[in-house]
Amino acid sequence: MIPQECKNTPQSKVFCPTRILTAGNAIELRDWAKAAINQGTTVLLIDFSQVSFMDSSGLGALISINQMVKLSGGQIRICSLHGQARMLFEMTNLHNCFHIYPDRQAADVALFQKAI
Repeated sequence: MIPQECKNTPQSKVFCPTRILTAGNAIELRDWAKAAINQGTTVLLIDFSQVSFMDSSGLGALISINQMVKLSGGQIRICSLHGQARMLFEMTNLHNCFHIYPDRQAADVALFQKAI
């Protein structure tokens, strides 16, 4: 599943996990985010378009990443959240804690507008 980086700039990295985000690979996602932050990345975008299932460990990894990013002065954005993963965000009310965009294009537009 991890890692599959999709599109990067010096200040932002896009990560595209595939299939599932569970205890088996949540640590990998956290390690990817930590390395990106240590390299000076200020915006992490996680594209959920290919994720079909996420458990509480995957959600915990995202919460941990959110804390790391905020401490470094950056931000995490999520796009293309759908199905079971979206339901998990809504059930835990975490959809109110993250910048969530319907698709990658909307996330890119929002990021560009903020940069202006």
